[in-house]
Amino acid sequence: MSGRHKKRAKKKRPSGGHQPAPVIHRYQAVVRGPLAQWWHDKKRSIKITAAVVSVALILIWLLLELAKLVFG
Repeated sequence: MSGRHKKRAKKKRPSGGHQPAPVIHRYQAVVRGPLAQWWHDKKRSIKITAAVVSVALILIWLLLELAKLVFG
């Protein structure tokens, strides 16, 4: 009885036997001012907070108008 065969550890090369050239990624940092960098870092949380506050103000205004209609 023979045991299980080990899987091949060496990657198979393409036909012709040569390796494809490695992919080189070049990244360049964006130069931002202090205010622009702060906005970039905080943009999502500020937008969510602004949406919540605006919805809350609209609901408060609607409740006040409803109270005027009922009691006024």
